[in-house]
Amino acid sequence: MLNKPQKIDRKARKLREQYSVDTPRPGLLEWLTLPTTYLARWLDVLLMEKRKWSEMSWRHRIRGWRYGFSSLSYKLYQLEHNSPQEYLSDTASLRFGYDINGRYNEAVFNKLVFSRVLKSLEAPQPPILGALFRGTFYAESGEVHAALDGIHSLLAEGKKLVLRPSFGGGGTGIFFLEQSSAGYLVNSLPADAGTFESLLQPLHDYLVTEFVIQAGYAAEIAPGSTNTLRILTLWDVESNQPFVAASCHRFGRESSGPLDNFHAGAGGLSVPIDLDSGVLGLAVIREDGEIKRLSHHPDTGKAIEGIIVPDWRQTIHELLILAARLPYAPCVGWDLVKLEEGWVCLEGNPFPGYHVWQVHGPLLKDARARRFYQEFGTLK
Repeated sequence: MLNKPQKIDRKARKLREQYSVDTPRPGLLEWLTLPTTYLARWLDVLLMEKRKWSEMSWRHRIRGWRYGFSSLSYKLYQLEHNSPQEYLSDTASLRFGYDINGRYNEAVFNKLVFSRVLKSLEAPQPPILGALFRGTFYAESGEVHAALDGIHSLLAEGKKLVLRPSFGGGGTGIFFLEQSSAGYLVNSLPADAGTFESLLQPLHDYLVTEFVIQAGYAAEIAPGSTNTLRILTLWDVESNQPFVAASCHRFGRESSGPLDNFHAGAGGLSVPIDLDSGVLGLAVIREDGEIKRLSHHPDTGKAIEGIIVPDWRQTIHELLILAARLPYAPCVGWDLVKLEEGWVCLEGNPFPGYHVWQVHGPLLKDARARRFYQEFGTLK
């Protein structure tokens, strides 16, 4: 099913060998290194604990580790009150999460490749202008320029640009560029020509797109950032079609600059979206090591709770049509920007951070999600 490896019995294997069908088998080295792979993923959890230490009693900390949760997750999900069995644990997501999409993980994770996939499917995305490689700007039109010349040329046309590293996540390495009579702006901060060139000169393996204007409701709540919908689609293993397992709206803050990233406590807000109506709930923010739930944006004072995402049902309908055309990637965390009319997809995440959703409620409470992770080996 999908891209999950299928078991081949001895008779079928002999038949395949008879017809010269290559059926690779795990080599000795692979079997020997398998325990090391599992150990490495447990070490990932310990490293997460080191990076994202949360103050709590050792009794609760050890209880969290026993169920596979770091202290951060334990605190975010309020597992001293809630059932750990209803949440996808850190060890479960790390142990097999990187393998769910198999060899197609990289096709989704690589922003440049995924932009080509979206283009082939005629899916909405920001206009692609080109890519930066080894000091050269390769324009979508086919023209080739020195990297800085190509960027300067686009800015001189009055375009606002977004430069994203082809690999990576967590909002790192992203540049928002624009030019005015007063000079340059890099991630909303002024930069002179020398600083601008020093920042851009080393860039390699970057996708260059045009900045898109978000819908008015999102700009009103947090005007300084691009505020995205983060939607998780999984594959319903019984009906053989995708479904939305979780959704939230992220909003930036003054401290987070042009990004809305909630990941790793980067300063942004995560807001649950009611799947049926598109109504926003209470925003969650991590501040001074504590979890706070707010009805209004802490910087702008604009209401968040009760706001309806425009054309929500149509957006979900169109996204599921797109996800259904990617059966080889059954787990994708989509980043969408809602426009005044329609939406665009910024990127897909094949191993998304589950904090942004599960801070609002358990993922495994949905029987379809539990079946999915059981089918793909993440859960027992």
